[in-house]
Amino acid sequence: MKKKILWVDDEISAFSAHISYLEKEGYSVVTETNGDDAVETFTNESVDLVLLDQNMPGMSGIDTLAAMKRLKSSVPIVMVTKNEDTDTVKSAFGNMADGFIVKPCNIPQLSATVIMTLDKKSIVEQTVVEAFNRDYGRLSQEVGLCRTFDEWKSLYAKIVEWELKLPNDSVGMLLDLKTEANAQFCKFVKNNYLSWVGAERGADAPHTSDRLLSDVVKPCLMKGEKVALVVIDNFRLDQWEIIRPDLEKDFDIKTDAYCSILPTSTAFSRNAIFSGLLPADIKKLYPQYWVDDASEAHNMNEFERELLADYFKRQRLNRTNSYYKVLTNSSAENYIKGFAGSKGHPGYKSNDLNALVFNFADALSHLLTANHTVKDLAPDDSAYRNLTRLWFVNGVMHKVLLLLRDNGFKIILTTDHGTIRVHKPIEVAGPNLNSNPRYKAGIKLKYKEKEVFALQGRDIQRAGLPIRSIADEYIFAPEDGFFVYNNNKKGDIIDEFSDSLQHGGVSMEEMILPLVTLSKKE
Repeated sequence: MKKKILWVDDEISAFSAHISYLEKEGYSVVTETNGDDAVETFTNESVDLVLLDQNMPGMSGIDTLAAMKRLKSSVPIVMVTKNEDTDTVKSAFGNMADGFIVKPCNIPQLSATVIMTLDKKSIVEQTVVEAFNRDYGRLSQEVGLCRTFDEWKSLYAKIVEWELKLPNDSVGMLLDLKTEANAQFCKFVKNNYLSWVGAERGADAPHTSDRLLSDVVKPCLMKGEKVALVVIDNFRLDQWEIIRPDLEKDFDIKTDAYCSILPTSTAFSRNAIFSGLLPADIKKLYPQYWVDDASEAHNMNEFERELLADYFKRQRLNRTNSYYKVLTNSSAENYIKGFAGSKGHPGYKSNDLNALVFNFADALSHLLTANHTVKDLAPDDSAYRNLTRLWFVNGVMHKVLLLLRDNGFKIILTTDHGTIRVHKPIEVAGPNLNSNPRYKAGIKLKYKEKEVFALQGRDIQRAGLPIRSIADEYIFAPEDGFFVYNNNKKGDIIDEFSDSLQHGGVSMEEMILPLVTLSKKE
């Protein structure tokens, strides 16, 4: 179907050559010579673009523009004007003009404007798809060549970049590539994980959850910098990239990535962040802060403030610090109100380290899993990213970040783990198993070895995980798997968890995490 252009000008006959050109290019052009008739045509006909003269007798171009935008705000309107003064430009854009053509306009100028206004989206999408098709072979080769965590985080960053660029109807090949990459990444983790943590940590090991304070935060404090450690619970690299443009005008940004410990769950990975310890050491040194029963995971993050304070004592860091959890916009506003302090209360402004945890992303993923009506709001990862940006734009987190920046804090923004959309059920059996569908811990577990990443006996200790007996095991679901029990409720469990967002296992999305530094622009 031809796209229809409404051209409004009291001297429309002067543009007969231009109109003929547009019609030869496949557009349908209707014309009007005044604002009143133009608004009537605009109301009664389906129009894809309006070319609107700025100076007309009777109803002015600006008034016509405003009337049309009130009727159909999505239809692009380009002003055609001899007048380029600032007031005219401001008035036009204030009434939602989508562009300008300056008279006398030539045909190439007109053609470029029409193409970019009407066909820009399809042209950009086509160009992006063609670029991805050219890059696909190289990315496929990289999947098989990654040998270090740095190479994997570089490849994952490229995959995320394409996820954000490609139109939704063209992501099939990329998702296939991502599936293969995740399969290879899980093999890589199985072969290397024990060399990243604990006493056997190698020189080329990545930053891990338990090392963030010592490797990233402490060096800044030792240089006399004030630091804000902002942890967004359950936040993936693609979610960071979708909000990044909203921060670029306000901050100098350096983006890196680090590796979550296993299990990639809040109870383990976030306690590790704020204690600077692996879970087994937390249990050993601070048994009062550790809940042994993994089914009580929701109680295992009540002592992050205490763990952070004890980290400073162990390190003999003579620096003031605070911890604050943001559950709602109102709690963020309370943080802002108390930032400067009051009589008798120094406030957060005076601290050397301010640690904040934002809970929205985690709450969103759990809500999308638990409520099938809400789940329809984010049927795929693209929609999930868009909900994340909606939260960021309309929430107060940006306001908190600006407050920290303006008070001299270097902001280290990160997360404790990511999440993955699961599809493949993996059968497991055993007594008294925890509820997380991405990892299981216990004794006498029954499973198919090739379907999981398992840690047993001494390997559990090497991984820095709590162990109750020599018979203990930890098993992790790789890629997009989730654990189910082979009983009469198996079908219900599959229905509940299939295509839901989960964490606790082994995947790029859960383990390769954003580690971002936000600084004041120089």
